[in-house]
Amino acid sequence: MIALLTRATHGAALVILAFLATSCASIVPDGFVPVASRYGRDLEALSADGALYTATSHPSPEEATLEFWTIAVKRELVERRGYAIFMEGDVRAKSGAPGYELCLRTPASLGDQRYLLTLFLESRWGENRVHVIEAAGPTDLVDPKLPAIREAIRASY
Repeated sequence: MIALLTRATHGAALVILAFLATSCASIVPDGFVPVASRYGRDLEALSADGALYTATSHPSPEEATLEFWTIAVKRELVERRGYAIFMEGDVRAKSGAPGYELCLRTPASLGDQRYLLTLFLESRWGENRVHVIEAAGPTDLVDPKLPAIREAIRASY
């Protein structure tokens, strides 16, 4: 990539970098605006009324399947943190990648909050990655946005 950039003109280099940035970026749901990430996430976006949408990608060991990550996330969120599963099921990305979606209620101590978490496992360029996409906020704010959030998730991967 560096050799390519050194041979390219300055204008062409900017076009290449812009293409790479957009081809790797997640799609932001309608009604959300990207903001600076506070916690090192790949993408963080907020709605005007305060709902949060994030996307993060992590290297995944070759042995870790989608089922492995699903069980690990459910164990952490449900058994250890007290979240309740509202809905769950298999999903498929636009790319055909299989995924899993959990829609959770937060523990009562946190108020009436909705937490949507979607996982995709992808092997690209010789590396396995687990993509974690989350949406959270008060239930009355998040639930009406779920169709746009789910569409953005599926279109991103």
